[in-house]
Amino acid sequence: MILDLGCGTSPLNVKNVITVDYDFRFKPRILYDLSKTPFPFKDNIFDFINCNQIVEHLPNTVDTIGEILRIGKVGCKVFISVPHYSSSISYSDPTHVRQFSIRTMNPFCENYFQYEHNKCFEMLSRKIIYSKIWKYLGLSKLFNILQRPWEDKLCGIFPAKFIEWEFVIKKANQRGKIAS
Repeated sequence: MILDLGCGTSPLNVKNVITVDYDFRFKPRILYDLSKTPFPFKDNIFDFINCNQIVEHLPNTVDTIGEILRIGKVGCKVFISVPHYSSSISYSDPTHVRQFSIRTMNPFCENYFQYEHNKCFEMLSRKIIYSKIWKYLGLSKLFNILQRPWEDKLCGIFPAKFIEWEFVIKKANQRGKIAS
């Protein structure tokens, strides 16, 4: 089963996708406000969850990730895309409730050394999306290789647009709660 959370005007174009949005104009299969948890799904039912430009609109990232872990099966692939904090997109939309760094999702990943009990995701990839000019100049490829130095020292000069993560759920999380 495939889930598209916050499908908006660009839902996934695949067969049998379950689209969710709070705005009826987007014609989601399920009309639901994702700022409210728990999400209206049973535990461990999805094989792929798409979160394209939605997580930055939700009030509690930890609860959102907990719900994704609850409704996704072990082995479920998860795609999350958000504006990077250096992007004007991040601040120009008044419905964005938080900004994201390349390290924001680290505490939920098995290869992160802090918060042992939170290691529910394996990060398959993390990509920073830049304006076309940085791509043409060859800088976007370099900055993706040197993500942390870029973010620590250069993102104010060479801002990004988005961050895209791909994860796989490695272990079930009881009732979607993230231990603290």
